[in-house]
Amino acid sequence: MPTPPANLNPQLTHTMSKKSKKLAISLPPIQTVDGLRIVVNALVERQTRLERKKAALALRIAQLNTEFDEENAENVAHIEAMTAAAHLYCDGHRDIFPEDRKSMEFGNATIGFRKNPPKVDKVVNKDTFEAIAKRLLTVPWGAPFVRTGEPEVNKESLLSEQANLDEAALRAVGIKITQGETFFIEPTQGIVEATRLATPEEQAA
Repeated sequence: MPTPPANLNPQLTHTMSKKSKKLAISLPPIQTVDGLRIVVNALVERQTRLERKKAALALRIAQLNTEFDEENAENVAHIEAMTAAAHLYCDGHRDIFPEDRKSMEFGNATIGFRKNPPKVDKVVNKDTFEAIAKRLLTVPWGAPFVRTGEPEVNKESLLSEQANLDEAALRAVGIKITQGETFFIEPTQGIVEATRLATPEEQAA
């Protein structure tokens, strides 16, 4: 039976980086097919053990998530209800926000509306972007907004040229550029920091 490479025994040489905390194993060069077989067999054995541990970890995480969801269902329901109530009030009383702003600060949170990035959308939901691309090719200004090959709407180009495009012309080929807004309630940084758990490195410091 061939002798395994020296460093496949339990006394593996290794180094550990302080930054990554990742174990580094050093093996001597493989010199023969038999040596290769030994290394591959050992690799498969370790890989199999690792996959079993990953499966067990995934199961534990799923169980913890289920327990967390069950224990915090009431909290989540209250937060959703209070967020909806605040959203409805703010949406119906835009005049409460300072001039030229869509947010306001309380002692423990900032609340308001934030614009979403603009996006290219369809005027008619049942329309398709493939059909819109073909329509773009029929109008004098549309070709630069269709990718070559299979007709495909170049949404990025439309967004970059949005200021130079006529809204009515876009709608005529089935396109609208929308930019909705998102309601938010964000705790102040001090509260966020107070709830953050220290990392192992910070605890050891």
